[in-house]
Amino acid sequence: MADVSHLQLKVRHWLANIPPPSPSSASPTLDNPPLDDTSCKSERDGPSHVSNPPRTQTRRPVKRRRLLTPPRTAGMSTPSAKHSLSRAASSLSNATSSAQDNDQTPKRIKTAPVLGPFGAPPPPSSRRSGSVSPKKQTRNTTTTRIQCRQYDVTHNIPSALKKIWRDISGYSKGIGVVGIEAKAAVENAMESQPRFQQEIIHDFVFEPAPPTPPIPTTTGRDAGPRTKFGPTPTVDDVLRIFEDASMCYNKALDEPSWNQAVHSPVLSLATKPIWRLRPSDVVAYVPCTTASIMPVYAEPRGRKVDYCMSIQPDPLSAAAIRAIRDQDVWTNLSINHTEFNVLQDMPIAVSIETKPQSGDEADAQGQLAVWQAAQWRLLERLVGRNEPKMPLPDFLPGIVVIGHAWHFVASTKQDAEVTLWTGQTIGSTDHVIGIYQIACALQYLARWVEETYWPWYKGAVLQLPA
Repeated sequence: MADVSHLQLKVRHWLANIPPPSPSSASPTLDNPPLDDTSCKSERDGPSHVSNPPRTQTRRPVKRRRLLTPPRTAGMSTPSAKHSLSRAASSLSNATSSAQDNDQTPKRIKTAPVLGPFGAPPPPSSRRSGSVSPKKQTRNTTTTRIQCRQYDVTHNIPSALKKIWRDISGYSKGIGVVGIEAKAAVENAMESQPRFQQEIIHDFVFEPAPPTPPIPTTTGRDAGPRTKFGPTPTVDDVLRIFEDASMCYNKALDEPSWNQAVHSPVLSLATKPIWRLRPSDVVAYVPCTTASIMPVYAEPRGRKVDYCMSIQPDPLSAAAIRAIRDQDVWTNLSINHTEFNVLQDMPIAVSIETKPQSGDEADAQGQLAVWQAAQWRLLERLVGRNEPKMPLPDFLPGIVVIGHAWHFVASTKQDAEVTLWTGQTIGSTDHVIGIYQIACALQYLARWVEETYWPWYKGAVLQLPA
């Protein structure tokens, strides 16, 4: 034991007299600031089990001096001494390594986002797109500012949109929504059907009588304003939709149930579903609940809609669409802003977002706004390919459905800002006249697609005669 104490005293005396190292001799790996005094206390004072030296040897080592290997002596060969020195050196070495590791912790390398063509936004973050609310999406879209506003004619509204808004406002009041050919059947139902009897049906719901002598209506273009849109729904069709909509409401059914039982049958009153198209038909409705926006056109891209009114191109237009798809890396996937298989060759004209009765109308508007903002980017891309470049359409129409209630909306684009104009109710399936109103407005929009939007598209995008 005496040998050990004597050895410890010699080591401490040797440590106290070591001269400080010169800057040139410092280890190149130890260029960090010295450790805090308290963090190295045990290394300077030696292992805790070693007894303190006599008072005559109380001189303490100089702070912040590196522990160098002492000269070997005969006394240092004892196991106990070796163990003490080994623990002291090991403790200091571990503390130094730990400090270096902490200071050299790798940091994430930030890279500039890779943007797709056509001013596409940055790639999505690790956060799931579905976790971002549509209302936040309308604020967070990086390349285009999107807003939802209540329609106000005193704002900068295109004249073409003012006309459509005014016409649909008339249909929402029931004016002229029943064609002359269906007047007798509806009047009979007013006498015999309780659900018709409970409503006050004014004469203005009927299309005005044709002039005498009657104008030929073979093509529908010389017919009255309601008849030229298409056939008025039958009384039986209206009653069936009314009953199914009531059941969906009373049972609090979900969105897919509402779509299958009510929304699809209502759309079928106005235009054919895609699976019933004839070669001569131009407009069809397409269920597209799984159609996602292509990432080049929107971020986040998880927003979807439930239906689209799309255009069945004639053979010449179909060939022009194929040519465009062959020339561009993005339109090669689809002529639309979604890769959804059915819509790859059928231009989208009207987009429809639906919710069940418990759905949030603001969320539905946000989803449709993001969807149409992506469509605006697509149209800018397509129109920008051509010289001379033709102007974009004045607006893009849309529909928001919350259970029973159907609403007309439309988006406009000015510079880098897309505005979804809202606030126009069309009708509701919780009363029979409301179903006539909805059918009439949908047929009106389908005719607008055929007579206005499709000619614009053929000229501005396909460069074909209208």
